Amino acid sequence: MRRVRKKYTGVRRRGDNSFEINYYADGKRRTESVQAFSEGEAYAIRLKRLSGCRIEHNAPSIGETTLQAAIEYYLNRTEKILMARTRQRSSCIYRHFVGFLARRYPNVTLASQVTVDLGNKYKDYLLSETSKTPSGINTDITKLRAIFKCFHTFRFVGENPFKQVEKIPKRLARPEKKYLPTDLEVKAILNGVKDDPSYEEITRFLVRTGRRIDETTRYEKTDVACDEQGNPLFIKVRAEITKTKDDGEIPLDGELAGTVSIALSKNPKQKFLFTNQYGRKITSTAYIEYCLRPICRREEIKGNITPHCFRYYVVNKLLNAGVNPKDAMQITGHIDIGSFLSYLKSTKDGIQRALAATKIGGQ
Repeated sequence: MRRVRKKYTGVRRRGDNSFEINYYADGKRRTESVQAFSEGEAYAIRLKRLSGCRIEHNAPSIGETTLQAAIEYYLNRTEKILMARTRQRSSCIYRHFVGFLARRYPNVTLASQVTVDLGNKYKDYLLSETSKTPSGINTDITKLRAIFKCFHTFRFVGENPFKQVEKIPKRLARPEKKYLPTDLEVKAILNGVKDDPSYEEITRFLVRTGRRIDETTRYEKTDVACDEQGNPLFIKVRAEITKTKDDGEIPLDGELAGTVSIALSKNPKQKFLFTNQYGRKITSTAYIEYCLRPICRREEIKGNITPHCFRYYVVNKLLNAGVNPKDAMQITGHIDIGSFLSYLKSTKDGIQRALAATKIGGQ
């Protein structure tokens, strides 16, 4: 029987906090025992050994390395560390940056001539003259930051210029691009999921709280805090499932507590709070495909309603009812007041109430 060689991983656990790492240096495989608290930390140590052994003593000094030579040196030396796709993406972004310098600043030919000011001008160029989204531009900045960090490690530049290039701030929500459902449409959706063994509880929860669907589907039964009689009091929101990476709580009233109680009683062996009739975790895609779209077709709702539309609905409902924004944000889970208020849409009734508030009597 032919022996199958075990795949080489580079890190092997030897004890609680002991790992064995393997890596190539000077054409030879080296083995080293290291102390680390996790396998990820051991991999980080191995990467440092790999990058360290690729720094040659006869590497070109600062002020002598051209941009072309720097990227070729970077790609060759990181071949064992980076995946092919990541390396190719980095190369494309870097060559686009070099092309920008060649057109605008032809005198910049060395890696050490790249400054923070040039990095900011490249970002402005991406913003004004390309069709890239803010997330795509931030990705380019992140890649260039990593490349020039490597240049700094290889002693091609004195410091990383892209380290000080600020990313584009997170843009606020755009309510005009989202459909704001009416009270009648929300009522039709609630009637459509009535007695639905899969989606009734999560729909009622979303309509009441306006929480994000990706966060809601990850609530676990252990996150629900109950009193001595087993009645739900609030839901603890773990930082790792939120968009802002902050802990929080969702207070529950009688109606919400009843909804959560039903969800808790379903599929007791499943750890997630909201599950379908088969005992599986609900996903946002399944919720749209098997719940919202069939109901919208059946009720002839023309608007493109998604789970995030409930978030717009709840924010507008709370603010139009005169609820303090700070109290409302405890329900919806918003952290930034500007982002919260960007969900508010003007209505004809609201404009008339605003005009009535400033009406001068007797004129």
